[in-house]
Amino acid sequence: MNELLPKARELLERGLIEDAMKVLAELKSLANTPMGTDFLRAKCFLALGKKYEGTARECLKEELRLNPKNEEAELLYNELFPSVDLEAYCESPKFQAIASKLSFHTMMPMRHLLNLFENANAVLRENIPGNFVECGVAAGGSSALLGALIAESDSPNRRCYSFDTFSGMPAPGSEDRADGQDAQSSCWGKGTCSAPMESLLEACRKVGSESFVKPIPGLFEETLGAHVDEIAQIAFIHIDCDWYESTLCVLENLFPLLSPGARVILDDYDYWDGVRKAYEEFSIEKGLNYPLVKLTPNTALIVKT
Repeated sequence: MNELLPKARELLERGLIEDAMKVLAELKSLANTPMGTDFLRAKCFLALGKKYEGTARECLKEELRLNPKNEEAELLYNELFPSVDLEAYCESPKFQAIASKLSFHTMMPMRHLLNLFENANAVLRENIPGNFVECGVAAGGSSALLGALIAESDSPNRRCYSFDTFSGMPAPGSEDRADGQDAQSSCWGKGTCSAPMESLLEACRKVGSESFVKPIPGLFEETLGAHVDEIAQIAFIHIDCDWYESTLCVLENLFPLLSPGARVILDDYDYWDGVRKAYEEFSIEKGLNYPLVKLTPNTALIVKT
């Protein structure tokens, strides 16, 4: 492992970006990723051009969540990425107040975070019974936001159950591809999207939702079934787990808990092939025909009727 980081750095300096990214993907798949790995991932994406600046930003945030003392990463992050203009996304002072505290704690574009805000609020206004659930928490910003909405609502007995390994993505399978490329080769494979549980807890503290968010660490196949009785009913669920097997596991365990009128936001529906395949197969098997609305090019909304 100690030899891989210098090797990736050398390849990057020689302009061999794809080779460097393969080495970094191998590093991320290991149990203990050395400091600087995500910083180099960011530099690789920046070297690929402006199209990948958003991806580079998320790599730098991941580096700083795992290694907050990496001054080189912090300097580059502050140099390249100014604060988000939240007024450009939404006129709601409530959204702006919450989102302004959570931008470092989410990998989601602000448009996606706003989708969660709007649809979770709709569930609360319509008084759909049940708890909130997020599967795929990463740095915790979206769970913290959902908890904050519960805290300010007329039904504070709800909770947001937040499922994640809190140690990065599990290994992808053969179905997990995007644009013809397998997930592991994309530099977003095993071990990526990693943030410690403390990142979620810190996000919750920033918006006052600590009492309304319950982190549940572990693989979905080990945790979801063990908590269905406690969750009981679901009014809103955000599924952001990328892989086919993970998405299918969520659907099989939690879809039966949806209340009539419950809303499901399925992230990466038109990005990762496995996400779309899992939902389509599940829908056919269960005979579902719920309308599927595209909120963004990659995000879908399903409302249980």
